[in-house]
Amino acid sequence: MMRDFLLGGLLVLATSASAQWSAFCTGNTNGFVVDFAVHDDTLFAAGLFTQVCSGNGPSVVKWNGNSWEDVGGGLPDGGHSLRVIDDVLHLARYEFQNTGNNVLRWNSGFWSGLGAAVTCSYFDGLAAHPSIYDVIGFNGEVVACGEFDAVGGDTTIHGIMRWTGTDWAPLGTGLSGSLPPYDIRYPHAMTVWNGDLVVAGNFTEAGGITCNGIARWDGAQWHAIGAGFNGAVYGVAEYQGMLYAGGDFSASDGTPMDRIARWNGSTWESPGFGFPGTSGEFVHSLVEVDGTLFIAGGFQEVTQNGLALSCGSILAWDGNSLDLLDGGTDGEVEAVIGWNGGVLIGGDFGQAGGVAAASLALWGGGNSMPETSSSPGLKLYPNPGHGPFTVEVDASDHLDLEVRDALGRLVERVMLDQGSATFGAGLAPGGYVLHGAGRARHFIVVDRARQQDL
Repeated sequence: MMRDFLLGGLLVLATSASAQWSAFCTGNTNGFVVDFAVHDDTLFAAGLFTQVCSGNGPSVVKWNGNSWEDVGGGLPDGGHSLRVIDDVLHLARYEFQNTGNNVLRWNSGFWSGLGAAVTCSYFDGLAAHPSIYDVIGFNGEVVACGEFDAVGGDTTIHGIMRWTGTDWAPLGTGLSGSLPPYDIRYPHAMTVWNGDLVVAGNFTEAGGITCNGIARWDGAQWHAIGAGFNGAVYGVAEYQGMLYAGGDFSASDGTPMDRIARWNGSTWESPGFGFPGTSGEFVHSLVEVDGTLFIAGGFQEVTQNGLALSCGSILAWDGNSLDLLDGGTDGEVEAVIGWNGGVLIGGDFGQAGGVAAASLALWGGGNSMPETSSSPGLKLYPNPGHGPFTVEVDASDHLDLEVRDALGRLVERVMLDQGSATFGAGLAPGGYVLHGAGRARHFIVVDRARQQDL
């Protein structure tokens, strides 16, 4: 975990005029919200806190519809990942105080450890603590990963393990090595992709095979996914059939990419945007909600085609364009989940889109939203492009739109009488905004490279 709006010409998808941020709850939150899960129609949150919106509950809480309350009295230390596997809520947790740690399950109103405890014998610069970072269901078993090298005090298991129904077993020889600047191994996140288990983190080998931060397990053996990366991978997810990875890396096999990458079937590539930033910035979580990939972490700028926009640790990607979500937050974001027709985020921040929020904020949806507009949305293409552009609206009524430059100056008016129009044939390279009262807005990139090629 690590820690204005400047129109620089980044391609951004349409956002409903009614979509906006609202505080999820009020009161004091004294720590970091790391993950969410919904179990039995109840929202759970885990992280590093003892109070969420003034509701008591060390490390893990649940929402009763009006306030947060503790879950089984809470836990010491912190919670990192919440997953529902076979209708049971599982928790992967940090363990800073003790020498052993368990994957926990929530059953009949209490927490119980799954199998024997894991331990960690190596020194990470602070203490030898066995933190579990993620837990997932795979091939009918529970799989957990984290900082540990033994289970039950004597069974050697390196960083990743599977529950057989009676005990924990290794996945091959497990994970080893570390990527700079850290000298510890920590597998951080997992997903299932094309029938294989994918694990990402700060390791260099899986089953003795060089993989550099990301690897896949086919149920019997480990495989590298390309050359991997030159820094830690914190988040991994499948989106539109492709595998995405985010973290604190700047290249794969010498190819530059800023903290976000996409696997094209043979190599890692930039998805067309990145987070250059400074040391300490990172992508933490990749979460799909209703067909949109939400990218969260600790970053302040996103770039595309050499153009840049300020952003606040959370944005959305639809496979073609980005949405900056009204500037995001003023702190870090790690937890993302679809909730009540919107998207709920958690982290360590004081406001989202200028709205005061105690480390939890809701984008759209729910009763916190004003009455939604019936105004139609806009479609814009090609974007980026060199002009002219086509704009379409899903209605046949008359509609007047404006194109304004980065300083807010009016450069062109666009009138739609039959649902579509073209514009922008003479726009200079750079970034613009197309909008109309009560309508969605689009950010337009007039591509320098394409103009130069003509």
